Amino acid sequence: MKKIILIIVAFIIGIVILVNMLNTSNGVSKVELEQKGYSLLGYDYCTTDHSMEVGGDAFTEWKCELCGIVANNPDTNTPELCGNCARITGRCHHCGKLEK
Repeated sequence: MKKIILIIVAFIIGIVILVNMLNTSNGVSKVELEQKGYSLLGYDYCTTDHSMEVGGDAFTEWKCELCGIVANNPDTNTPELCGNCARITGRCHHCGKLEK
């Protein structure tokens, strides 16, 4: 019986940690990301097809506008937001505008 209780407690702790990881980006909470997104990037919706954009063949270092993480992009067409911030805030990875 003690093993079952211990397994259930460990499972609950794991779920809490996972939910916390999915709702933060680089240690910045979802609420802070959304507020910063509205103040920096506005309320406009993305209407561009970014699949046709072309960049040069050079690794380019870029910084996410919301969480500040620095990453490398395999071409010079760098995005505005990292994947986590785009997913959490519902914004376009490429231009930072809201997705429909």
